[in-house]
Amino acid sequence: MSRTPVSKAFPLAGASIEDELSRLLWELPRLWRAAMDKRLKPLGLSEAKWRTVFLLSRGAPDISQVELASLLGVEAPSLARLLDRLAADDWLERRAAAHDRRVKTIHLLPKASSVIKRIDAVIFAMRKEVLRDISKTEILACTKVLRKMRARTELNAATGRATNVKRSQRRK
Repeated sequence: MSRTPVSKAFPLAGASIEDELSRLLWELPRLWRAAMDKRLKPLGLSEAKWRTVFLLSRGAPDISQVELASLLGVEAPSLARLLDRLAADDWLERRAAAHDRRVKTIHLLPKASSVIKRIDAVIFAMRKEVLRDISKTEILACTKVLRKMRARTELNAATGRATNVKRSQRRK
């Protein structure tokens, strides 16, 4: 059964470019993860597994469970169960942090390296397909804008308020 793209099911007639950008920011991560999940499922990797292993391979070498849960956007207890399964498969181990023995840091084990190589290959192929015919200049401009938006969004999340927007200027 094929699914109708959200953009066709719910067209934004007369939407501003800002509305379209907001929608794209909401849709694209979900679509990217779904496409990655479809490509990695034959390897026995669920989204939860591949995202966790991928983030660990790219992150700080001594990331804590709490920090990893935050990066993944999941609750710590949900992550703990996943980490238990990955540890049982010898993909990672938990260690007591040097600065605080109550804090557990997560470390990939050698067995995970072959999985990481497969994940990297799939990401590379998909990125190549998605960015086909998009110039380096366009990619750089998009990246620059997205970095600014991320910084402002992080500030907004930290302070709980919009940045540089007066109350009278906000949409109702």
